[in-house]
Amino acid sequence: MNNKLKICFALLILLLSILNACSSSVDPKKIVGTWEYTYQGISINQIFSSDNTYKMTSKVNTTDGTWAIKGDQLKITLHNGKGETVSESPMVLKIIKLNDSVLVYEPMNEKGETGKTRTFKRVSDKSV
Repeated sequence: MNNKLKICFALLILLLSILNACSSSVDPKKIVGTWEYTYQGISINQIFSSDNTYKMTSKVNTTDGTWAIKGDQLKITLHNGKGETVSESPMVLKIIKLNDSVLVYEPMNEKGETGKTRTFKRVSDKSV
């Protein structure tokens, strides 16, 4: 193999490694449980169940829906009390960090631009 071919091959491997690192994937099982976020003194709980149902509760409001994870994106489809979808497109959230104790995400718009980071702490185990 000549040197130019070796260099091209090495660059190709480097590029593929970088692309693989950028396309992170989140294990959906890790999100199952109850997560809490406090905003202006109000506690907001998000409950992700293993059957992909979703519930958000606070002193002010309760909302339900469904959730799904694809890659590093969490998609939440909200429902009304009759199980009907309330919006044409789901909320899309970019997961920044997810482990046994913390969930960090940023809301995304249709252009892929992200908003303010939200950090939730796990308040219950994964047996939901």
